[in-house]
Parts: sequence; C-alpha cells; structure tokens
Amino acid sequence: MITFLQKYRKEINLLTKEEIADLSPSTIPDYWISVFQADAFSERKSRLLAAWNNVVAEEMSITISYLTDYLVEIEMVEWNGFYSIIYGVQNPMNEVLYYEGRNPLDSFNNDELKRYWSQTPASIIRFYSELHNGFYYYASESMGLVPVEEICYLDDYEWGIVDDLEKPLAIRFSSSFGFFANGMGDHVVIDYSQIHQKWATLWFHDDQPTYGIEFWDVIDEWTTIGFQV
Repeated sequence: MITFLQKYRKEINLLTKEEIADLSPSTIPDYWISVFQADAFSERKSRLLAAWNNVVAEEMSITISYLTDYLVEIEMVEWNGFYSIIYGVQNPMNEVLYYEGRNPLDSFNNDELKRYWSQTPASIIRFYSELHNGFYYYASESMGLVPVEEICYLDDYEWGIVDDLEKPLAIRFSSSFGFFANGMGDHVVIDYSQIHQKWATLWFHDDQPTYGIEFWDVIDEWTTIGFQV
C-alpha cells in the first residue's frame, strides 16, 4: 500500500498502532481511536463500518453494503500533520482501489462555503463533522465527496456549456457548490438559494444539467460505481 500512496504524496506515512495511541485525543475522532485499538482486521472493519452506519446508514446504504463485502485493507496515515484513514476496496477484477477518508476534525478551510454552511442539510454536516472530511479515490481525489477545502465554488469558473444550454440556467453560480467530483469536470451541486427544494443538480461541464435530484441517492450510487472501475 505505502508504495502506491507515495506515488501521489511522497511525504505520506503509515502509522503503527502505538503511534496512533500516542496521539492527543483531540487530534482524531474517538471512533478512529477505537478502530485502531483493535488488532484483528475483522474487528477494525466492524468498528469502522459501525461508524458509517451511525452517521449515514440510510443515506449511503449501497456504499456501506459494498464496503461490508469488499473492504480488504484499513490503515491510518499521516502527512504534514494531517491524518486520514485509507480504505483498500477490492473491485470486480480483484484489484485493490485505495480510498481516502480525511479527518473530520480538520479546520474548516473554505471561505465561500463558510457563508452558507449553517444552511447545509444536517445529514451532510454529520458526514463531514463526524465521519470524514471527504471520502474519495485517493489517486485522483475524485469519485467521492471531496474535502471541504476542495468543494467547488461554481462562480470561480468559466463554464462554456452555459452558451449551449437548451433551457435557461436554473441555478445561481454565486450560491452553488460542487460536493462530489467525478474527476472529469462534473459535479453534484447544491445551490443554497434553492436549498428547500429538491436541492441538488448534476452539473456537467459538457452536457445539459439535470436539476432536482436527490443528493444522497446520486452520491451513494456514484461512489459505488467508482469502486467497480
């Protein structure tokens, strides 16, 4: 695992059980400490997936089911003072794909989103504050919920597709953020000016958007699709 991880982040290191035990209790969540106190992989996996079920059992049931069957490695890593859990997930070709779940205790580093964060649906806040600050394919930092600092503010970009839209634009870029990235320029977007409606949009960089989608349905489905590539 470490050889693969260091291809993309040279300073990353796997932590031993003893190194994790020596961390300050305020550095990582209590459930992380519990996971890595276990010696047996089966017990680590059970404790980790229990945390997923406590936070997003309904919202990410397909993802949790896949992890239950195909999660084969769990490690904690450190780089430059930051901590993550690395998930080794087996795909249908018997390859192991590495996913990163960052530390939910990380500082909130997104000035534009901070203005709207209190309006964010409680289920999303729970994910980011209790489970992980993003969960995505490690090598590309995509095919998953991105870390807070990487959540895309649509108003920061030029979107050529706007000139080719078949219907008038139905979201406001100035209040829209992409929480899920597929690595090809497409996002699952929340427009905070429409937060009380069916509140997400599939925003494509080169195709017509799909409005009024259920946020978690798409997140759950697309995350699981990523596991199977």
